[in-house]
Amino acid sequence: MKYALGKLRLPERPREYLANYLQQTHVTALAITSEHAAYVADLPSHHRDPFDRLIIAQAVLERLPILTADTQMDRYDVELIDAT
Repeated sequence: MKYALGKLRLPERPREYLANYLQQTHVTALAITSEHAAYVADLPSHHRDPFDRLIIAQAVLERLPILTADTQMDRYDVELIDAT
């Protein structure tokens, strides 16, 4: 969405960029499961962005840190890595 709005600049379209990036870095994308989606409803309402809430749910359930510059995410019980 940010790419479509002109708020995210990438060297190529998101589909190609992501595929190339994952291949070059040997990173595996984390699939969104029904458990992740359902857990969003259990989260406190500290953050209104539905995509960010899904990332938080994934981090909680998978016990993974989040790399972010979003200071609102520190209100949740997840490990954050500062991206600023």
